[in-house]
Amino acid sequence: MQYVSWKDDKTPQSIPPKEWTLLVFNGKSLISPTASALGHFAIYVNVKDTGGSGRLKMRFSRDPLKTNDFTGQHFIDLTVDRFESHTWFFQARKGVPLGVMVYHDGPRPLILATREFKAAIG
Repeated sequence: MQYVSWKDDKTPQSIPPKEWTLLVFNGKSLISPTASALGHFAIYVNVKDTGGSGRLKMRFSRDPLKTNDFTGQHFIDLTVDRFESHTWFFQARKGVPLGVMVYHDGPRPLILATREFKAAIG
């Protein structure tokens, strides 16, 4: 079993409008699975500034910088809340990096305060 738990509550991350962006956690953004197996993945975000957007899209992605094979897409209604967590099960592939991508359509950058990414694979 491979377990990863990353949290960044010290460095806010700016998310540009209308551009899928890879989340960063204290300089780390991609998990490299050590085996091909079913995994349970979790993400938590705290939106500090919505950038004028009404919603934030999040998705888990295999190989986000190349093929971007995504799954578990989730939408956050920023008119209701600015805190969100989401979990998803999917097949991880040995050596194929995994990350979390986010997107919003506001007129200004959206600012994420706290971000957490957890994975249990195997």
